[in-house]
Amino acid sequence: MTTAQKLKVAERVAKRFHYHYEKQAPDYGYKTRKATAVPWSKLPKSNKQLMISSVFRTLLDTDML
Repeated sequence: MTTAQKLKVAERVAKRFHYHYEKQAPDYGYKTRKATAVPWSKLPKSNKQLMISSVFRTLLDTDML
């Protein structure tokens, strides 16, 4: 798998993680920031990049990519 393909996988995971995190936060008594409590498509670019990078490194560190 190329680096570009690995980054695409990381982006897909980050997108789903964001969705589930925002959806479940209230169930755990957590209120997320207004700027980030939005669909992935409206999330600030820097937040997206941070999540993609974090997922990418986590998947590499755990030999999942």
